[in-house]
Amino acid sequence: MLREIQDEYGFLHEINSIISVGAATPEWICNTFSQKYLEEIQRTAYVAGNGFAEAILDRKVTPEGHEGAAFARTNWDLVSSQGFSLVDFVWRAGDDDLPTGSWEQYYSTADTVTDHAIAHWRDQTFDRMIVHYIEPHHPYLHTSLAKGKETLGEIEAQPFGYLKNGGDREKVWEMYKTELRAGLDAVETLLENSEAERVLITADHGEAFGEWTGQHHRSGSLHPHVRRVPVVWTSGSDTKTHTPDIT
Repeated sequence: MLREIQDEYGFLHEINSIISVGAATPEWICNTFSQKYLEEIQRTAYVAGNGFAEAILDRKVTPEGHEGAAFARTNWDLVSSQGFSLVDFVWRAGDDDLPTGSWEQYYSTADTVTDHAIAHWRDQTFDRMIVHYIEPHHPYLHTSLAKGKETLGEIEAQPFGYLKNGGDREKVWEMYKTELRAGLDAVETLLENSEAERVLITADHGEAFGEWTGQHHRSGSLHPHVRRVPVVWTSGSDTKTHTPDIT
């Protein structure tokens, strides 16, 4: 999908891919923020628009506890949020732009996450910052917002349930593309307002849309469409064209 819309974004130069350490956010966080990387983590800021981050890092909700994942490891050696140079669970601040029925208590829009990231990057010094967007993950918030909906529809809320019941794959694919564009629009603002010599754009996991009978994603999955994620290297330059609003 990223290649389908590559020409719409000047920073999507060469798109490569890698195999992710997780097939869902809980597995990715548990493998990425491990004690063996503590020295690097202590010099890292983490701006998270995904409510799973707090649950996993501080309440230790592992893939087994969240999803009952059959193939997840059980000897996680996870750091807490206190191990980072800075952690901002953005969704805690609330986001009035979200439609109801969208797990709005756990998520923030891409624009809100970008505002927090820009503010932190300008004001403080870190070796690196991880900005964790929810887009293009469901629920499809931006699809609903574009339609002027105040409440999520059934497809926007549970697209893969819709597909499992014989729904139109192309319809969901286009919704997913809308969510991806919303995320990339926010990334574009971030790149234009953050001074960074090296920026990596990637994902914690991919998504299955019916390939080999697979749908969605789940910790422990080895489905290639879930494990293989895009990689794009670029850079950022702070043009001061955007003033973040984090009130």
